[in-house]
Amino acid sequence: ARTATPASEPPAANPLSAQHAVPETDGHETGATSAVQAGPSTTKEQKPSKPSDSKGAKRNELQTMVDNGVLAPGEKVLEVNFKARGRHIYSVGHLTSDGKIINVNDNGEFDAPSGWAIHCMKVHGVEGKTNGWTAVRYKGRVLDSFRRKPQ
Repeated sequence: ARTATPASEPPAANPLSAQHAVPETDGHETGATSAVQAGPSTTKEQKPSKPSDSKGAKRNELQTMVDNGVLAPGEKVLEVNFKARGRHIYSVGHLTSDGKIINVNDNGEFDAPSGWAIHCMKVHGVEGKTNGWTAVRYKGRVLDSFRRKPQ
């Protein structure tokens, strides 16, 4: 059995989504558990598999490439140019010193090439997904070719 939480004490936050039942103890009884239902989450859960910077934020692969001198930031150094579902998708972007992509047409800011390429598709009326690493070019060269490959 679980004792009721006093009204002055806020319930503990549940970091998991609403579908999961989470054991919860009230601190008074050993082994007391209950199912906790969280409301709809307004934040996206992040997978901890990516390296982090000193602030704990997910590390941007483009930022790493800029930091390591693989890519140089600049204006209009990035380009999306491909066909999708019979439509020609074309846009130009800037690469910032912190590894972000700025879309020239609408000043949209993107952390990843796929996000930018998908945005460009939507602007041209095409829904779907694409691999931004192969769809985006840096100074005319496919962005994926700059990634470090296992030897």
